[in-house]
Amino acid sequence: ADIQEETLSEYPLTISRSGIDFVSMMESSGTIPSEDDKEKKSAEVRESPTIGALFSGNKTNDLKSFKTFLDSKKSGIKKHANAVEYKYNITPHIFRLTDESHYRQINPDTSLSKAMTGASSDSYAGTFSSMGMMSMGSLFNMLPAQKSLYEKQYKVMAGHWPKDESECVLVLSGEGLVTDLCLYALGLKDPAELDAMIDRYVKGETVETSDKPATYKYKDFLGIELKLVNACDLYEYDSQYNLYVDKTDNVAFMLDKVKQGKTLSIAGVVRPKETDSISMLMPGIGYLPSLEQTIMVESAGSDIVNKQLDNPEINVFTGKKFGDEESAFDVASLITVDEDAMKNAFKFNPNVFSGLDLSSVAGSLSNFNVDASAMEAIDLAGIAKQINVDVSTDGINQMVSALVNAYMAQVSPTIDPENPPDMNTLLTGFVNFAMSGQGQAIMAAHAGSAALSGTIAKNSEAVMQQFMAQALPAISSAIGQQLSARMQNAFSFDASAFEKAIKINMDAKTLQDMMTSMAASGQASYDDNLRALGFAQEDTPSSVYIYPKDFEHKTAITKIIDKYNKRMEKAGEDDKVITYTDAVAALMGSVTDIIDTISYVLIAFVAISLVVSSIMIGIITYISVLERTKEIGILRAIGASKRNISQVFNAETFITGLLAGLIGVGISLLLLIPANAILLHRVFNHPDVTAYLQPVSGLILIILSVILTLIGGLIPSRSAAKKDPVLALRTE
Repeated sequence: ADIQEETLSEYPLTISRSGIDFVSMMESSGTIPSEDDKEKKSAEVRESPTIGALFSGNKTNDLKSFKTFLDSKKSGIKKHANAVEYKYNITPHIFRLTDESHYRQINPDTSLSKAMTGASSDSYAGTFSSMGMMSMGSLFNMLPAQKSLYEKQYKVMAGHWPKDESECVLVLSGEGLVTDLCLYALGLKDPAELDAMIDRYVKGETVETSDKPATYKYKDFLGIELKLVNACDLYEYDSQYNLYVDKTDNVAFMLDKVKQGKTLSIAGVVRPKETDSISMLMPGIGYLPSLEQTIMVESAGSDIVNKQLDNPEINVFTGKKFGDEESAFDVASLITVDEDAMKNAFKFNPNVFSGLDLSSVAGSLSNFNVDASAMEAIDLAGIAKQINVDVSTDGINQMVSALVNAYMAQVSPTIDPENPPDMNTLLTGFVNFAMSGQGQAIMAAHAGSAALSGTIAKNSEAVMQQFMAQALPAISSAIGQQLSARMQNAFSFDASAFEKAIKINMDAKTLQDMMTSMAASGQASYDDNLRALGFAQEDTPSSVYIYPKDFEHKTAITKIIDKYNKRMEKAGEDDKVITYTDAVAALMGSVTDIIDTISYVLIAFVAISLVVSSIMIGIITYISVLERTKEIGILRAIGASKRNISQVFNAETFITGLLAGLIGVGISLLLLIPANAILLHRVFNHPDVTAYLQPVSGLILIILSVILTLIGGLIPSRSAAKKDPVLALRTE
């Protein structure tokens, strides 16, 4: 029972918010053949719906309703389980102060995730991805609320188990090891060494490490202090843009928050007992569930969470609706334009249009009733001199907004949220963009083209009407290329004046924080935001863990869940049907098949041996009858009936079977003593495992022995009862 309990403590029944029906998914994909598949012939090539099975096998469990069911007395699940644990997918943000002016985030650990983004090859990225998952998934882990589940499996090497939410415990592996990543996180090894190794590895350089692992004393870990910062405190409200800005890259801001954070300390060091082959806790740093509850309470009272709850359609990190966040904020509100300075940034040279060659126009219009000389008299240079590039404030704002939007659309995909560019880089890039062909095209579209065409139309309306009616093809072929070539030189752009005309309405650091927040938000959702802020409702867990008392009780629990599902289906509430993961059943499935096969073979051997034994008992009894034939005749002569003769031999076989059973059980009990003391406890090193014979099983074996001997003696006893007394008396 202890082995079963320990096994089930490591592999409980797990029900997550997103459940996967592995059996149906594997049957659909062909991994496990279904009954229909077995019946179909292999003459055809059929589709294996792997992708379809992946999506159809994944469903969302209604854990709120299921928790209400489990907590009620109607479920009856508590009498079958040692504990029912609820978790809420809360990630504590834990830091360590390296000194008064520096800190390091150790949970979630960002060291390896940052290195992954800078990996120089797919192999590096894949390595860092797996390492990052390992580091973030195993360094800090929440302890079960039921202490009896794990405390008896571990030995306290120093200190004590955590007593409240401010204390943690260091959990060592079965060999008493601690990972180097944990040592870097706790400051026992220099984190700069880790950063240097990651940097060399990403660059493809050889990383040299010490061949001799370091050793530490248990007391070295005791008293190490860490800092817990609520996720809500990592953001600051910007009233101007009505959104919350991520401040994790603001060193001064974060240093102040870390210093004000809740202090956590390592209170003890534990390791699995040598007698226990199964340990429940993951190696790393364990904290009590009360810490998770504290985070949930503090998050529920924060302004940012309440604002997100009050506005479920608005992303508090961008100020926009979820799914409508291409433009993170209003560009017009980001900048202020100096109209006079902006006019000085754009200049127009009318002399460019003097000396246009229109001789080809006259030849082109020879077939038209148009006076070509009248066209030559048009003073295009004069018209150009009258052009006044007068751009209104609205026009400037529209033009600048178009430039900024185009620039942001071009650079946004290249911005790294973890390492955003500084203000000087952004402004320099914007100026270069404005001077590029794309930028000049945008400015010409908002300023030059409209002004020029309007002025030409005003000064030569009559002529233009004539040309539009009769000579448009001639004009296009004669002067179209000349105007196009000279138009580009007619406008000039002063980059320094343009830079002075635009004023950014926030400092460089604020803009950087805002851009980081926008880039990090990505395709966020309402639930993602609340989860990132550490908010969860106590009646809606993210996962449920049920720890059965033993395998028999586990079967009873699965039946309770199956009955709950059938009741929900019958009530038409299919969305409340629960999909759960039975890790033990998945692990033991193939093992059970092998054990069953071996059991059937052993049963066959035992059955054969029992048949042979019964035959031998019958033969021995029959021989006894032949040897005692005269005795049978005497008994019949003095008045014994056939039934009495049969009872004599049946009694003998009964006594034989009883003695055989008692001797067999007695020998088995004697052999168990050296088997436990030598084989199990010493050779196999399992002192907690003891083989024994249950009294009921021993009694059944004795009864089975008696029954088999009686069956074996039935034929000989009947043969003895049927003998003729006269013939029996004559037998010598």
